[in-house]
Amino acid sequence: MINDFGDLLIRLLLSTSFLLIPLICFHFVQRLFLASITSRLMRSYGLISVPIHELSHVVACLIFRHRIDRVVLFDFYAKNGALGCVQHSYSSRSLWQVVGNFFIGIAPIFGGILATVLCTSLLVSNGDHWITDLINLEALSPSEGSQLIMYSQFFMKCTVLNFEHLTARFSDNMIMTLVWGGLVATIGLYLTPSVEDLKGSFKGFIVLTLVLFLLQLVIHEKIDFEFIERSSVVLSSILSLALTASVCLLLVTRLLLGVYSAATDK
Repeated sequence: MINDFGDLLIRLLLSTSFLLIPLICFHFVQRLFLASITSRLMRSYGLISVPIHELSHVVACLIFRHRIDRVVLFDFYAKNGALGCVQHSYSSRSLWQVVGNFFIGIAPIFGGILATVLCTSLLVSNGDHWITDLINLEALSPSEGSQLIMYSQFFMKCTVLNFEHLTARFSDNMIMTLVWGGLVATIGLYLTPSVEDLKGSFKGFIVLTLVLFLLQLVIHEKIDFEFIERSSVVLSSILSLALTASVCLLLVTRLLLGVYSAATDK
């Protein structure tokens, strides 16, 4: 039985692996930003994206019927470094609410993806085609190559496609493309769950996994996570768009700061 539970957990994690990789990349981009710029500038980048992050928590709280005790959408002068927060409570006797902790914690990922899709569709020419092209990208199946090759080829496709569309959109309307890039880049910087978010999600994840395991015992067959895997691929392709914009913003920011530093030293 323990082996069966371990197998379920591994298959569940593998089915979401496409989503985990860009999130890990976002974490490193955030670290590079924090090492490159002042905390005041970093906080300024969160003026729009932090409220999106917190509102994602709020919507998930409403869906899973948690009581919302306090909401701070953006606090530029927060002393503890948390630019926003959503404090909520729930009944430990409600399975729906306990499992909801997991989805509430990771809600900013989906809120950020939705905001990225809306910005791309509304602000740049043929933005909806850009999103459609990303969604239609296909990854190799595990039988066609190793996991590493599969991930590498998929994200290489995403990167090439993003830069092709980015250069085309830049030629069409430079100003709107720059506005779009700034918005999507900052959304990407704050769409990953915080440490506190992950702590809150952990209990819900364990309970959700146990529920799936019990369901598997009842139906006497392994649960197929193909839908989750396919969804993970689609969502990761959208995340690659925000990641591309965030990396571009990082490079531009470091370049401008370097020019400013060189000019002030003279």
